[in-house]
Amino acid sequence: MSETAKRILAGLALGAFAVGALYFEVFNWVLPLVLILVFSLMGLYEFYHLTDRGLDGAPFRKLGFLFAILIILGFYAHFLTIKTRFGFEPDATYAMFMHWFYPGENLAILLIVFCFIVCSAAQLMTRPLDGAIYSILVTIGGIVYTTLTLGHGLLILAYPRGVFYLVFFVLLPILMDSGAYFVGRWFGRHNAGLKVSPRKTYEGYVGGIIFTIAVANAVVWGWKEWANPGVREITFGHLEVSLLAFGMAILSIFGDLAESAFKRDANIKDSASTIPGHGGMLDLADAIYFCLPVAFYYMLVREMLGFGF
Repeated sequence: MSETAKRILAGLALGAFAVGALYFEVFNWVLPLVLILVFSLMGLYEFYHLTDRGLDGAPFRKLGFLFAILIILGFYAHFLTIKTRFGFEPDATYAMFMHWFYPGENLAILLIVFCFIVCSAAQLMTRPLDGAIYSILVTIGGIVYTTLTLGHGLLILAYPRGVFYLVFFVLLPILMDSGAYFVGRWFGRHNAGLKVSPRKTYEGYVGGIIFTIAVANAVVWGWKEWANPGVREITFGHLEVSLLAFGMAILSIFGDLAESAFKRDANIKDSASTIPGHGGMLDLADAIYFCLPVAFYYMLVREMLGFGF
């Protein structure tokens, strides 16, 4: 089987699994929690592998995984708290969980600060001073890059029609990546001149942007036409969708280039080989990491301006 076929089949299988996990409401939406947590830890594991320089500095893996789990649980408590605004009634156990992990605000920043303190103490007590700054910062940077970003997916999911919005905002960077890959492969003639990713072409980037805008508008149109009446009432117009798709496509380019820079710094081709045709979780989700937080705050501003979620 060719790499292109593997890429398509793996993407479709993973996408179907993810959408299924988001759609079915089981045990107070535990499946989305598990999905986000697994994807976050997979990406964090790969990031720590990339940044491990041995005696010159290495991340505190166990501490990083611990704080990543706590941060995702905090996002889950925030997710449940938002759900209560729309009719969710938690039992005593979930109410206590929400109280401890979301006491009126998201604890992610507090946990990151605490992670910095704990990693600093661990460095002083267990390792030589060489590589101290690098070890502490890559531990925290990995959490911010792979966990803090994906956690915002739970917050998008918490709102009415959240499954549509989350899938839509994850789909945009995937469309950009796929469009740029195939257009660049078939029609690419003019190299973009990027040292971090020398095979990228202008045709690929332009084709990817056009493809993203076109498919995004088709998805929104199809949803408004054919979705069940109870969930089809989304407030996106086609002009807004076009501008949003364009902005997310540009953001996706920078997400892809950032991950390419990480791999070049580590002198490896792919972050892992866990996903056929794609490489690792970082290779698959690099643009998604950049887009999800921006998407959530974009929707939050829309809600504040009265446009609804």
